[in-house]
Amino acid sequence: MASFDAKLVNLMASKMGIDSDSVTKRASEYLRRLQLRVTASSGARHINDTGRVVICLDLAAKMVDHPFDKTDLLRLAGLNKAQYANSVNLIENLLELSKPVNVQSLCVQLGVSEVAPTAQKVLNKYAEIQSHGPNGGRLIDTTLPVYHSVSVLIACKYNKVKVDKAKLVEASRVKKVQFDKLVEDFTPVLDSLGTREKKTATKRSHKLIDLVSKMDEDAETDSKTSESTEIDRSSDPDNEDFEVWKKRILSEAGMTS
Repeated sequence: MASFDAKLVNLMASKMGIDSDSVTKRASEYLRRLQLRVTASSGARHINDTGRVVICLDLAAKMVDHPFDKTDLLRLAGLNKAQYANSVNLIENLLELSKPVNVQSLCVQLGVSEVAPTAQKVLNKYAEIQSHGPNGGRLIDTTLPVYHSVSVLIACKYNKVKVDKAKLVEASRVKKVQFDKLVEDFTPVLDSLGTREKKTATKRSHKLIDLVSKMDEDAETDSKTSESTEIDRSSDPDNEDFEVWKKRILSEAGMTS
């Protein structure tokens, strides 16, 4: 089945004038995910196999801004204009491609939530730097997924947290070469963050030493208290051994032989 899908994807890509391996690979991944999410109650079951492939290729090409011939798009998909538009919306929703991409959602999705504050700071700083650039600066559209994706990557680098760069490139909806170029453009932001603060072992050691010293002091105090108590007990008549006490009393009374 996977082999048939791959052949169909390549065939439709050729007919649509798409010669990009990254687009066909992305479309194949979309198709795989779509097949996993299509259920008997899903409207996607009414879309024929060829239509699904064409739509996945269409969406994949749009994600990386790859141009292709749309002249025979409807004919290849076997759908009319209204059916095609509805099918595209349906598949986008099933694949969750219509969800807004932002720093928070990316960090949660990739399991790096701890860098979200830094990533947001990176994005804000980049926008600020760009607005004060030469020739009056420029305003960037910070709603574009690519800026959020690059900000997360920079934040992960800064915090030395591992992240799947390929997934960030995919989420950016641009080509890898464009993504990498923007990463370079973010270099001043990374420099502006300065040296990452580290919790030194010395601080932890001092805390441990203080704790041990306190324990030693408490132990010494307990020991002195114990010794003092023993001395008090030995001088207290009430705590004398009964036989010793008896002999002392008899002796004092002149009753011992």
